[in-house]
Amino acid sequence: MRLSDYEASFLYAETPATPMHRVCIAVIDGVVDADEVTALLSARLHMQPKLRQCLGFVPFNLAHPVWTDASSFDLSEHIHSIRLNKRRIDRVIEEVAAACGTLLDRSRPLWRLLVARGVPKRTVVVSIMHQSMVGTGSPLDILNTLFDLSPNTAEAQQPPAWQPQSIGNAMQLASDAILENTQTFSRKARQLASFSEQNGELIQRATESVTRFLTEPVYSAPWNERLIGSSRSIVSCQLPSGVLRKIRNAFGGSINDIVNAICLEGAARYLAHHNHDVGDSHLRIMCPVTIRREDEHGVRGNRASAIFPVFDAHTMSATERLKHVRWETESIKHNREAQALQLLTELAPPLPPAPQINTQSSFFRTPVLNFANFNPIEWLGQFNPGPLTDGMRGPFARLSNMAGFNFALATVPGSQATQFLCGHPVADIFTIPVLAANLGLGISVTNYIQSTNLTFASDPEQLPDLDRLVGFAHEVAAELLDQATAQSSNDPSSGSPEAVINA
Repeated sequence: MRLSDYEASFLYAETPATPMHRVCIAVIDGVVDADEVTALLSARLHMQPKLRQCLGFVPFNLAHPVWTDASSFDLSEHIHSIRLNKRRIDRVIEEVAAACGTLLDRSRPLWRLLVARGVPKRTVVVSIMHQSMVGTGSPLDILNTLFDLSPNTAEAQQPPAWQPQSIGNAMQLASDAILENTQTFSRKARQLASFSEQNGELIQRATESVTRFLTEPVYSAPWNERLIGSSRSIVSCQLPSGVLRKIRNAFGGSINDIVNAICLEGAARYLAHHNHDVGDSHLRIMCPVTIRREDEHGVRGNRASAIFPVFDAHTMSATERLKHVRWETESIKHNREAQALQLLTELAPPLPPAPQINTQSSFFRTPVLNFANFNPIEWLGQFNPGPLTDGMRGPFARLSNMAGFNFALATVPGSQATQFLCGHPVADIFTIPVLAANLGLGISVTNYIQSTNLTFASDPEQLPDLDRLVGFAHEVAAELLDQATAQSSNDPSSGSPEAVINA
């Protein structure tokens, strides 16, 4: 199976400083060793065929790589034991993130599993899976294959025999690529020929969204000022589901709206704390979403898209911020912006992989062509020999602004029932966000049982006091709970504001 444009983009964007793999961390109550995990996954490997697949590159980059069965596969090469030095789970997550900073070997299947000991009476299982393998699925795929919904692990059965399937030689790969490219051009031509009025409306909305994205710059936060390095700061916190439900019952909106409001206002207060004059500027976030067209009911898989909500960068009350978030997200849903952007992508002429590789490399490595931070006026300002005087400002007056978005906020749905690994309960699950380009801040939201876990990651050179930003998020959540409690005093289920976020 050939990688989609979305999946392949993570290969082309990867650099030693910005690995494109997803890290998921499961905290197990009890002691589990690597041999147990290896035996369990070996018995269930047929449930995840992609775990035995590696990349097959096409000669001359005529098309994206294909997934092909590894000619030889040894499960022990992908599962390793490590020893942790930290004892507290929040510090363990940062230690694990540092251990996962190296690139995955592209000659093998792009995943690893670490079984970590060192935390008393607990085991930490770490799944590392390249985003190109995750695609529009879940980064928890490997862990979910291991987990059970009962402490009684199903008896291991003899897995079906596996024989790797060949994709042919280089000549076959090249001829397949040429044929697929021809078919793609033909399919897109038919799509354009059968363009419906409804599609026309979606394209218009997508064009408006892209225009706003490019012509309405947002505030250049300190974590967006230059390309990131390889170091990471990680801070995790937890929002109990009872707290989120109480806030939602009081003010409306969705759980995602509440989380977005907490993170956004936390970022705004961080900027204010450091005396950043944001004026009337805005912050824009990127929220990945998966969508399915109306004619795809019953079809496996999803389509990847994203929404880019924009909000005031100045501080406001927690309830006012939530009100703004609700209005913006409802507007985006009403205008079907995610579907519109996906349709625009599908109708765009296909770009051969060879120039895509150069484009993606520039996107992430070259400040001049870095789309997320590209502002011609700002770039020209880099050549200014000295500070701007009042008389020189004019076109350089908006040097503090940039095109693009300020950070990504991704949600990973998890089980709402307790899961078990080798008979031991899974206490918690965290996912670590991927950082790239000049996006020195990312937030990953993972739902599991009765809590929502937030993991903040930053480039410490650009955002050295990440714990302070998380502290402001804690403050916003406490304010929301305090106001919700005042409005619904008859609902005592959520606890005190001081206990909103458990670090």
